[in-house]
Amino acid sequence: MPIFKFLGFQQNLLKIENYIDDIDKSILVYPTMNNVTYAQKFFQDEWLFEDILFLSMDDLKGMINQSDSISLEDDKRVIGLYSTLTEEEKGYFNITDFFDFIKLSNKIFSLFNELGEELTNPEDVISLIKDAGHSIFDWQEEYYLKIVDLMERYRVWLTDKGLADKIFLKTISNINLTCFSGYKRIYFINQFYFSGFEREVISLFEKEGIEVTLVYQMPEALVDKESYSCIDFNYHDLVKSQNFRPDIKVHVNKNKFSMLNSLCGVLEKEDINQIIDKEFYENSYSKVLSSSIFSVSYSYPITNTGFYHFLEILNMLLENYENYNDRFYIPINLLIRALLNPTFSSYFGVENSGDVVDELNKLHDRGILYLDRGINLKKINYSDVINPIVEKLFLLLGELMRVSSINSFISLIDNEEGLVIDRLCSADELLYSDIKEVIYTELANLKSFNFHNLISSWEELSKKPVHTIIFRLFYDGIKSKTIMKRPVTPKKRIKVNSLIDTRNNQYESLAFLNMTEGAFPKKRSTQFLFSELQREALNLKTYDDIRLREKYYFFRLLLTTRKAHLFAIEDLDENSTISSFIEELRIDEAQYDIDLNDFGYKNLYAHGEDLDKLEVKSDFFTLKVDSEEFYGDYNTLKLSYTKLSDLLKNPFAFMIKNYGGVFANKLPQEPQMGFRFVGNLAQEFVNHIINRINSNSIGRDVFYKFKFIGDDYLGNVFSSLLRTLPNRDYLIPHNYSLKFVEKILSDVLIDGMRNFFNTVMHKILHLSERKIKLIPEGDYMTKEERDYKEFVAETENNFNLNIAVRGVADLRIEVINSDEKYVIDFKTGSYNMTQLALYLYIYYWGEVQGGDNVKSAIYQIIKNKWDDGKSAEESIEKLKGSVIDVLNEITSAGFYIPDNLKDSKIYEEITRSDLMRRS
Repeated sequence: MPIFKFLGFQQNLLKIENYIDDIDKSILVYPTMNNVTYAQKFFQDEWLFEDILFLSMDDLKGMINQSDSISLEDDKRVIGLYSTLTEEEKGYFNITDFFDFIKLSNKIFSLFNELGEELTNPEDVISLIKDAGHSIFDWQEEYYLKIVDLMERYRVWLTDKGLADKIFLKTISNINLTCFSGYKRIYFINQFYFSGFEREVISLFEKEGIEVTLVYQMPEALVDKESYSCIDFNYHDLVKSQNFRPDIKVHVNKNKFSMLNSLCGVLEKEDINQIIDKEFYENSYSKVLSSSIFSVSYSYPITNTGFYHFLEILNMLLENYENYNDRFYIPINLLIRALLNPTFSSYFGVENSGDVVDELNKLHDRGILYLDRGINLKKINYSDVINPIVEKLFLLLGELMRVSSINSFISLIDNEEGLVIDRLCSADELLYSDIKEVIYTELANLKSFNFHNLISSWEELSKKPVHTIIFRLFYDGIKSKTIMKRPVTPKKRIKVNSLIDTRNNQYESLAFLNMTEGAFPKKRSTQFLFSELQREALNLKTYDDIRLREKYYFFRLLLTTRKAHLFAIEDLDENSTISSFIEELRIDEAQYDIDLNDFGYKNLYAHGEDLDKLEVKSDFFTLKVDSEEFYGDYNTLKLSYTKLSDLLKNPFAFMIKNYGGVFANKLPQEPQMGFRFVGNLAQEFVNHIINRINSNSIGRDVFYKFKFIGDDYLGNVFSSLLRTLPNRDYLIPHNYSLKFVEKILSDVLIDGMRNFFNTVMHKILHLSERKIKLIPEGDYMTKEERDYKEFVAETENNFNLNIAVRGVADLRIEVINSDEKYVIDFKTGSYNMTQLALYLYIYYWGEVQGGDNVKSAIYQIIKNKWDDGKSAEESIEKLKGSVIDVLNEITSAGFYIPDNLKDSKIYEEITRSDLMRRS
């Protein structure tokens, strides 16, 4: 039976000389390496020279569980387990390749590691659950038995390869204590609970004649001396025997920003030694805290670094880098997403990534889905700022695609043509963390694949290209690594750590951040395969066990400090509530004088104004601009129909977009066939048909029997269009979409155009066998028609501004020797008849005023629907009147946000029209 030693909360656990009389020839075992480091420091500071071995619990178990064979770890053990999968099992587990298997394999290894820790025989799992009176589903039993069979084959595979895995080493028979033969006693310092394996280790130490002492910092009544673990408790159980009561204040905040503001307010008045934050690196404020004031010295995931984000982007690009029609393409949405990452932009020398993103968004708005090296776009102008980044990116991707072995990949590291680590890490990371050591260690781990006979061919892992497999091995391998942030300077600063790194430590004063339920304690999560009750039957740790440990270390820190500030977030709208740990403190609120302060927004806004009632000045939503000053001597605003429509809908948004150069870009989605492409393709189809008809006519006049235009004729035109479509490989998604266009969309468009000629042209307009001119989009236009045409004179509006317009109609028809004229627009989606009025003004305003028979209409190709326009003169006058009204309103109020709810939401995140509706 080990010796039990119980300490009060005011005794420093790490100053071992305070509670251990004879420490020579002793082994001191702590829960974490952080505890070991601190204990060694205290030991050395006291100039103690006894023979003491400081170990973490993991170090101890590693020393007594040695193997003569090489033990596989991380991705190598995953490869080993994957190698034993049968094709039937791959189907059962829904696994397509090695990379699909990583997540499941980690869960399997974790489960079997837990079973090994509790010395639970995997063969007994099902019976243990049933014997405890718990049911188990058939699918659970089937799933688990397949895993057991898989792990047994993995064990055999390891033996055949002369390898080992620590999971299979965790047995009583494999424990070897000879390395501790010179020591007399061993102390386990405040280990919260002991697994079955750890309890057996304690027994073996005792059998070897080494005295075992279990040191606890809690009341003796809370320890089960059979299992050496802590029983359930509350805050009062810990403090009832305490004479000392810490000064605790709880600060309730509305959000993380106000929480940080509250913290800064406390730091201005008080000397805080230590901040505990479980989610420090998950929060944006971690980027803004000054390293001259805060010392962040604990580990954080490498996934929070620019280096990892760069790898993530490269992996995304390599996975989607397409060889299509003998050219390589990158989806433009991925390039935009990549450029939004500062590490990616700076690595390729992009000084202003916003400019490049704006240009790429413009291309995307025009339907361009992909870019290739050289960017061979036809009939589309684009900015030169795009070319350098695309060229450099394709050079790097080209180098990565030439990787054929691990050695060739490693040769690209710190190579100017590959990945230069110093350019991918921040200056702080390079100076004050071990990020380079972590990266090089993972490269060494990757290199070691060459020395293990794990696979004979890369194809055994995946059907992906070799370069992608090797890159993914490095990328997935480094994903789980952590970076240690080292102190910047020796001067006294406020330390920031996690709860795990501070357990068993002691501080004069403390501040806890993010004391919110779900973060502290962490929220309950679904366990792999087995329920909480089933895990309890197997002696595995449950959520309640983990929560109890977290609660103990939290309360222990409070009771060992002089003063503590707890910062919580409570916002019912965001489903944020105060930590249940604080609620336990509130039970004793009167006795322990706990302050509850609601900082919220009150520190940020004078007199605690309620934002919902905030008065917003009306001129906040307008931009007042002098027309002469803004537009110069010409005082003319030249607009297409789209820009004119923008002006009429929302003058404020029109101004900041078209003249402020501010774009509310949204991140494009993955390449897909949208309405824009369908509309553009339909328009090209119309142009091709009209040009084909015109080419078969003598001169410019057409004399045609439109009722005879059939599917064969239109099908030939459509096939010709697809073969010669400009930028086809940039416009059509590289998947099933081309087949969709060829087999389905073609039939719809052909049917629509056949109906147009057979019904509209022949029956409705009666244009068969009449001499007409067919004028398609862009062709046969005169210089006068291409130029901007004055629409509103400066004398007609109070803003003293000329409005000039131009536009291109899809199809115009002029009947020879007649005053009949038609303007037709083809649509595949929604439309506005106002557009027709503008076209009538541009092309035929003189004829309309002269009384000619000028008509307009919309033809919906997909719906086979003909929609006549209203009176030409009436439509034009109405549109002109709307423009004048808007200009007059701008004169008095400035460029304003309209009252119309839908239109007011345009660029809402910039105009803040939401405040206008709320005020």
